[in-house]
Amino acid sequence: MMDATNEDSTTQQYVKELTSSLRRGPSGNESVYVEVPTTSLRPEPWDDEQYVEELTSPLWREHEQYIQDWTSWTRRREQSDTDTTTKSAIATVLSDLHQATQEFKRNIANGQRTISASLRDLHGLPEDFMDRVRKNADADGNVSLTTQYTDYIPVMKYAESDMLRQRMLEAYNSRAYPENEPVLQRIVACRHEYARLLGYASYADLEMRGTMIGSAREVEIFTDHMMNFSKRMAGAEYEVLLEAKQARNPAATTVYAWERSYWMEKVRKAHHDFDEQQLRPYLGYRQVIKGVLHVSATLYDVTFRPCSPRPTLWHPSVECYEMLGADGVLKGRFYLDMHPRPGKVTHNAAFPIHTGAKGHELPEAALVCNVPNPAKGLGLMSFGAMTTVFHEFGHLLHFLFAGQGRWSRFGGFTIESDFLEAPSMMYEEWMKSWKVLRTFARHHETGQILPRDLVTKMIDAKRFGRGMWLASQTMYAKVSLWYHGTGPHFDLNQLYQSAWERATPVPFMKNNHFPYAFGHLEMQGPKYYTYLWSSVIGKDLFTEFNADDLLDPTPALRYKKMILAPGSSIPAAQLVHNFLGCNYEVDAFEQAFTSTDVANESSSTNSSSTGDSVIDSSCLSTTALVIAVLLCAVVALLLALLAFCILRRLYQRECTKYKASVDLNRVKTDQPIHMPDMQADVSV
Repeated sequence: MMDATNEDSTTQQYVKELTSSLRRGPSGNESVYVEVPTTSLRPEPWDDEQYVEELTSPLWREHEQYIQDWTSWTRRREQSDTDTTTKSAIATVLSDLHQATQEFKRNIANGQRTISASLRDLHGLPEDFMDRVRKNADADGNVSLTTQYTDYIPVMKYAESDMLRQRMLEAYNSRAYPENEPVLQRIVACRHEYARLLGYASYADLEMRGTMIGSAREVEIFTDHMMNFSKRMAGAEYEVLLEAKQARNPAATTVYAWERSYWMEKVRKAHHDFDEQQLRPYLGYRQVIKGVLHVSATLYDVTFRPCSPRPTLWHPSVECYEMLGADGVLKGRFYLDMHPRPGKVTHNAAFPIHTGAKGHELPEAALVCNVPNPAKGLGLMSFGAMTTVFHEFGHLLHFLFAGQGRWSRFGGFTIESDFLEAPSMMYEEWMKSWKVLRTFARHHETGQILPRDLVTKMIDAKRFGRGMWLASQTMYAKVSLWYHGTGPHFDLNQLYQSAWERATPVPFMKNNHFPYAFGHLEMQGPKYYTYLWSSVIGKDLFTEFNADDLLDPTPALRYKKMILAPGSSIPAAQLVHNFLGCNYEVDAFEQAFTSTDVANESSSTNSSSTGDSVIDSSCLSTTALVIAVLLCAVVALLLALLAFCILRRLYQRECTKYKASVDLNRVKTDQPIHMPDMQADVSV
């Protein structure tokens, strides 16, 4: 960006307008505008000698081919090497695609549904939820509930009314329908045509270039493996849910989609003496935000402070924070837009604003979530909502730390897309540590620290349902892959139903139009698998931390230096190898899912794997096997040497006795010769 002191008024006006467009909020809405104080960084003068030194450094030479390949691939995606006719066709397709994706997002944001319910229907819901909705009840005692997460999740988990949960799920699955049905078809068709113009068989094949996994075929193999791995667990969990339902209704033969979360909570309470509502009083919004800032500052040796003076932002509820390094120098800025409102995106995500380059531009990003607003109630959060905040903050930290490099092109979120979720998935592990939770989780009335036994019960109870969660994730991964893996002429609804029935034991629900509000289809296309892939890698990265002391900054600073800070300047697989000392593997992930040890989430368990697995299982399990074989060989060799020495000693002793008897005592020649029992000595 040009210096603001430039005397050319026309240029200054252009820079001001460009800056204003860059400062628009993450939703891209024209009404979303951010005025941010001028960054205190002073751009460093360009040093030609330093530039040449960097280009001839061992680090650059080591990764030069990777950077060249990455740049070549990026240019290919940007049509830098295509003919004029093709470029024109691509420009038209991309313009149509942009319009379709923007319409898709708008329809989701504006497509929230409401249902009416009487206060009697809300039996079973948390008291703070009831306090909030009672304020809006009409004279007849009826309230309107929305499909926003703040209403949807509590109703699906706790409402005793089966009919209310069914109506809520039907409304949730009807968001943006039928408006987005033709729009999604257009998106899929445009993406397929774009891939065809670039010479690819499908958009899935195009998108897998430049990823860790490498091809759409490998995604199919990976998701098949995960689906097979989850089926037995999901099936067993379904049977437990059905048994619980039959205890109340002996004639029941099926657990329906709108009953799954409800009976999941009932089973956890009955079998594990855990009710998630017990956690909510300790998880006030303000406490959770203080917690994520404190934990992150402790681990990564940074300081967070509110922006002062507070800038004019796109909504009064948005907060601005600055991140300072250990040296007290400003390193980044971020915004927290945390509560639902009309027209806002309905999911949770971290959005980049400025990528960042050392000495030239400050990295800036926005965290956009939909969690309870303390201004409209107590702002108590579920454990899942708190975990989501830590997950998204993991993205934010990755973005800010990666924005400190020399080259902005390799900062921010430019790393391979299927690695992008790994740091944030790993950060969720901190929510399973009482030593971490006790630093901020306090009762909103008494100030009591979250009890340790409650956390232990939670971890134990949360194991139930892992199979169904994994089955659902593989189903979503299949949907996103299949929608983009063939031509555009197919039935979207039929593909969705097919993926559902392959993955989960819960029967498919009629009138289920969920894909038309599935925002990940717009954002990630065929790459929803990245959540599973990144989770596998995240579990492996977590093995380098001390599970008994997750606030220890030593491994965290090493992780920051070796994984987060390099951005995309080094291939993700190499980053992981450098950090672990070996390749990533699936074992830690599968062990975490099959473990039954409350104290150790990653205790060893025999887990199945298939020859088709694209994860390289060459780290812990292979190394352990090699070490075991070598130890056995060494022990066997030592035993053999010991036996040989004993035999040799005994043989020499008997020979000496024999000679003495012949020479001194003149023993008769038919007297037996006593040799050692070879078999006995060998067996010893």
